[in-house]
Amino acid sequence: KTMRRTWFQKIRMILTLTCEQSSRLVSDSQEREPGIGASGESFIIMEFWRYTMKLRMPPNARTTAHSVEGALVRIGGGTGCLHPWEELGDPSLDDQLVALKTGNDTGMTRQCRYCCALDAAARSRGTSIFADVEIPSSHGIWFEGVEEARLENLEFLKMKCGPDVVAEAARLKEVVVRLPEARWRIDFNATLDRDSFLAWRDALGVDLLEKIDLVEDPMPIDAGSWDELQAEVPFDLAADREKNPARVKVVKPLLDEVDTGASNCLVTSYMDHPIGQCFAALIASRFSEPLRGSGLLTHWLFEDDPFVERMRDSHGVLLAPEGTGLGFDDLLDDLPWKTL
Repeated sequence: KTMRRTWFQKIRMILTLTCEQSSRLVSDSQEREPGIGASGESFIIMEFWRYTMKLRMPPNARTTAHSVEGALVRIGGGTGCLHPWEELGDPSLDDQLVALKTGNDTGMTRQCRYCCALDAAARSRGTSIFADVEIPSSHGIWFEGVEEARLENLEFLKMKCGPDVVAEAARLKEVVVRLPEARWRIDFNATLDRDSFLAWRDALGVDLLEKIDLVEDPMPIDAGSWDELQAEVPFDLAADREKNPARVKVVKPLLDEVDTGASNCLVTSYMDHPIGQCFAALIASRFSEPLRGSGLLTHWLFEDDPFVERMRDSHGVLLAPEGTGLGFDDLLDDLPWKTL
């Protein structure tokens, strides 16, 4: 019994120290505002749980996958998310977990630590992380099979497109007839070059061009002059790479530190787990400059699971899940966590 009490005391001490470290990490990060990101400080206890999420449709033009894998991470009582897309150049999930364990952090593992710290601090207070937080409105997402009634009355809609520019232009024309009031954000995932992109522009026609709000990643960053390409189109170009040559910067908080004082930003989740989605919503709410927009409704793209089915939105605004911290208290407590 004495030995058992001793071990309980040690565990309690470790958890207390971990929560204190989480609070210091939150405090340190807030002092660095407008920068948002983790300081790399180590935690004593790290656990993880691998998940698989099933997609309702292929996620982008670079993959035909119908399921994706990631991991939830728990540090000091707070939860974060690792959700790499290897097709887009991210290190694999196994590599991310090794980086987290060894402290040789990637951008994603640093943000995971930071998310855990924010979540732990809120849970230790017994409050939702979204208390008194205004989550910005998001564009809706059009994909094959979506209930288009869900998209009505939304100001902005997003569509993923591929390299067949003639087919993509024809598809957009058909959809716009059914949803005539929306303005569109198109994402090519860098599958075009300058000539094919301009061919897509010409295939749309003048009336449809007026309905385009922006185009994200029409071509690779190093494929040519983005300034020259911008001058060729009546809408804004956007990119989500570190060396961003575009007029609009697409910000994904799961990937790396975020400058919340930057302007003309479009903040989106990373087509990841609802934990990561909620983290992106929190960071989006912290920008001091008006956002160009948000894309936080990516739960639409996944088949229901215990986490996804709790995600709700209203008139384009993601609704905070119930619970302390980022929410999902009972689901997280019931997971078969493994020590990292």
